Amino acid sequence: LIGAVTGGGKSYFSKSISLNLLPNGYTLVVMDRDGEYIPMAEKAKGTVISMSRGSGRYYDSTVLAEVTGIPKVDATLLIDSQNATTAVFNVLADAVNGMNSAELAMFNDAYNKLYAKYGIVQSDNTTWHRSSVLSFHKLYQEICILRADQTYVDRYGVQLLDFIDKLRVFFEEDGVYSYLFKEPIKLTDVLANVDGNAPLVVLHMDLADEDGNNKNDKPTFIKLITTNYLMDTILTHNRRLNKFTFEIVEEFQRYLNNDFAKGIVVTQVTGGRKKNANVIVVTNNPDELAAALGTDKTLSAIRSNIT
Repeated sequence: LIGAVTGGGKSYFSKSISLNLLPNGYTLVVMDRDGEYIPMAEKAKGTVISMSRGSGRYYDSTVLAEVTGIPKVDATLLIDSQNATTAVFNVLADAVNGMNSAELAMFNDAYNKLYAKYGIVQSDNTTWHRSSVLSFHKLYQEICILRADQTYVDRYGVQLLDFIDKLRVFFEEDGVYSYLFKEPIKLTDVLANVDGNAPLVVLHMDLADEDGNNKNDKPTFIKLITTNYLMDTILTHNRRLNKFTFEIVEEFQRYLNNDFAKGIVVTQVTGGRKKNANVIVVTNNPDELAAALGTDKTLSAIRSNIT
């Protein structure tokens, strides 16, 4: 934990640590809200993944991470992918309440049909590499196909049409939020850099574009889910190679006002150990954080993980 008031040198200190880690073969992944680490990444010839509105970049969690051969790690790959994808569609359907029971049933059926179409067997991880052709768009199309099945029309009726209407603004060309899913991030490009001489990856969420304190802000939630899953995928890749990873969560205090965002960060802090990761949490309000750690039920999960 690096804590200091504004101007106290915390970012300078964390960047100094970073520049000493890179030459020693560690991978560094930065959860960067505002792009503060972009100049350092460019200097170190690292990778910058920008999720600004103009870029339309996202990582598609329907694509499963590469099997590691480590049973404890591999056991989580499928469920991590499915949980992340479900989280995305929950946000798309209703950022506050998620999919209702009928929508969740249709979503799960479409997801299973998509797996069957591409020969992905959940109980056989030798088939998981076939997920490389999957996407949110294909899952949406599979949901749309349900309209042609009389069984679903009879069972769900207008609920099916309403569900598709909720999703179309994200996946159709004329949709107001279609910019969110324009350009999938190719994991092979990211990992090529991770395995190179300057293994620095900056995940720039550009949350200045969105209202990070708005619980109904779907673009912010999607960026957080994307960042979380991409970080986990990089950790899993390195774990397979028995490599150690450092994560930096910059501006941690700015996640505290949003339960969803806070939960994403807590997951990173508490879940990294089994994947050979150490998390550096940077906050400019150490007093507020200290108080929150003692009273906040979500943050209590990371209290014992902070040194």
